[in-house]
Amino acid sequence: MFLLLFYTIADWAKTNLSPGCQHQAIIVRGGKPKKLPEFLWINTLLGNLKTSLGGVYHAVDYAKYAARYLT
Repeated sequence: MFLLLFYTIADWAKTNLSPGCQHQAIIVRGGKPKKLPEFLWINTLLGNLKTSLGGVYHAVDYAKYAARYLT
């Protein structure tokens, strides 16, 4: 799953990001980054990943299938 996610992100980056793209740091002092619109996508992504991994963990008999699942 991790490799699939990695290749999907790598493919997206190759398609949508320019090599000479400029990036700016966003410094949040004393505020909550989750309230900034710039961080909405990363919060959504992390929430989806956590939910997905938690669902798989509870759906699979981890003790019995852990070795197969992690390979």
